[in-house]
Amino acid sequence: YSLSLHDALPICISQEFMVFTNVLGGPPVPLIAKDNVALSGNVTIENTVKSEDDNDSNDFVTIWAGGNVALSGSAKTESAKGVNGSKLNCEPSCTTAVSNVVQNDAALPADGDAFFDIFFNQPKAQVKASADIVIDLSGDTNISSLINNKTGVLIWVDADDTSPTQHYTITINGGSVIGKNASGQINPVVLILERPLDVIINGGVEVYGFVYIIGDFNQPGAGNLEVFGSAVVEGTVLKNGTPNVVFDPDLLNNFKGVGRMAKIPGTWRDC
Repeated sequence: YSLSLHDALPICISQEFMVFTNVLGGPPVPLIAKDNVALSGNVTIENTVKSEDDNDSNDFVTIWAGGNVALSGSAKTESAKGVNGSKLNCEPSCTTAVSNVVQNDAALPADGDAFFDIFFNQPKAQVKASADIVIDLSGDTNISSLINNKTGVLIWVDADDTSPTQHYTITINGGSVIGKNASGQINPVVLILERPLDVIINGGVEVYGFVYIIGDFNQPGAGNLEVFGSAVVEGTVLKNGTPNVVFDPDLLNNFKGVGRMAKIPGTWRDC
C-alpha cells in the first residue's frame, strides 16, 4: 500500500523508546576515593542506612578508599550501626576495631578509567557527550548561575581542552541548590567535575545526587557544602571547612531522566 499526501486518511505510527542511564545504580557508601583521603575542619561523613543485622559491617561503611584515610580537627564519620539505631562513630581517636572506614583497599582500581567504569556504563567521552549541561572552563569561574536549581540532569564541568593540566578554581555561591528546584521538589543530578579543580564554597550549598570528581578534590576555605547522596573522587580528597556527605541510597536510585533516550529496534509499527 502506498500512501500519498493527497490521501485523507489518519496516520498513526508508534515507536518504543527507552532511557539508557549513564549511572550504574548508585555508589554503595557516602564517600569513595581512588587514593588517599584527608579530612579536617568540621567535616562529617554520615551513613544513615540501618543494617538488618547489627553484626553486619557492610551496611555502615562511611569511607571506602584505595589509599590512607586521615581525620583531623573535628572531622568525623557517623553510621547508624543497626536496627537499634546505635551510632558507630569514627573520630581522630577511633581504633581500627570500631572503625567504619575501609582504607588501602586494593579492590579499587588504580587506573582512572577502570575506576570510572565501576559507576558508569559508558566511557568518559560518551558520558560527557550525553551530558545535559557541559561547562567548559577557560579560567577561574563562578558557576552558580549555571547549575543553581537544576534537577534531573547530568552536568559536566571541564577545563579547556587546550590546557588539560591547568589548575582552575570554581566558585559556588551560598544559597545555591542543585538537584532540588525552587519549589522544593527533589530530582537528583549527576555532577561530574573534571581536571584539577579547587572548589570555593561561599556560604551554604546543597547538592542532591551523585558527585563524581575526575582527579584530586580540594575544598579550601570554610564554606558549607552538603551532599545528600554520595561523592566519588578519582584521586585524592583534601577537604576543609564544613563539607558534609549524607548517604541517601533511595535518592541515588532515583536518577529519573539522567541518561539518553534511544529507539528500541524492531518496535516501529502502525497503530
